[in-house]
Amino acid sequence: MNKWLIAAALLLSFTHETLQAQQMRKWSDNGRIIYSDVSPSPTAREVGAVSGTPNGAQAGSAPGKSAAAPNDAGVIEFIAGKVSVTHGDGRSAVTGVGAKIFEGDAISTAGDGELHIGMTDGGVLAVRPNSQLRIAQYQANGSPSDRSVINLITGGLRSITGWIGKAMAPNYRITTASATIGVRGTDHETWVIPAGSTAGEPGTYEKVNIGESVLQGAQGTVSVKPDGRAGYLSLAASEPPRLLAATPVFFAATRGDGRLQGRHDSVLRTLEQRRQQRLQQLRDATQRGTPDNSGGKGATNPASPGAAAGTAPAVSAEDLRKAQEALRELQKQVEERNRAIDQAGANK
Repeated sequence: MNKWLIAAALLLSFTHETLQAQQMRKWSDNGRIIYSDVSPSPTAREVGAVSGTPNGAQAGSAPGKSAAAPNDAGVIEFIAGKVSVTHGDGRSAVTGVGAKIFEGDAISTAGDGELHIGMTDGGVLAVRPNSQLRIAQYQANGSPSDRSVINLITGGLRSITGWIGKAMAPNYRITTASATIGVRGTDHETWVIPAGSTAGEPGTYEKVNIGESVLQGAQGTVSVKPDGRAGYLSLAASEPPRLLAATPVFFAATRGDGRLQGRHDSVLRTLEQRRQQRLQQLRDATQRGTPDNSGGKGATNPASPGAAAGTAPAVSAEDLRKAQEALRELQKQVEERNRAIDQAGANK
């Protein structure tokens, strides 16, 4: 059964708070089991999902039954040098322009490697050389439960956020060993230097090209804006995040950055169109009786990892229409909240 289609049909049965609660996860923090939607401390380790099958996991599947196909995260649109992608089930993925990236995939680039992914929500993710990351959670079905959580292990990424970061900012996060980064419709870059590296002081670095992001650690938060100052949070849990006087040199543009020039503006212009197309694809897939996890890039890929045979449950056009209305209402609430935040800052 394709569970995300069921979720679309039941969308209006849940409040926004309930949708947030569905993303709660189980963590071990120095032997103490706690539940949170983000890592509650730099030392916390995720030990399992409370609900659903995020991270591409297949936990909870009954013995002998196939797990549902992982959500589409995007499609490779630029690749250079040595790049490897491993699916959530441990299988190596084919890489090349047009290849799909799924929720749960781990991505690694060598010193000459670079990868750009056109995300399903209309955004772009650029993986820098000498980097490792994992698409921990991803869903882009055009509904308020859409989410994007990327775990950056080492190296860097640049993210031009799509409709998730724009209209559902609380559902978008970049996580590292010491920090969590949230955004408000942003073109931003995150870099992680591990302990023992000669590239710079170990920790998490955050740069913003357009918009604003928040760098959060166990000891507080700092707002990062496109003013030439990067945010920094060390690996030491006792230190709060802070703004640096300048942007470190390792944030220099890569050879593929030229193709991202002006991309932020073009993403904004097409976000609603992309979201409507995604909703239409789900509607068409329901009418055909087949699942569609194509992410806006075409027909269902029968070779997608973990794909299960079967017929998708029916979701009526009325249910999808109501889902659209719910998302528009959520977008309105987010815009009102952002205006209140801006007004509060102006009055200080």
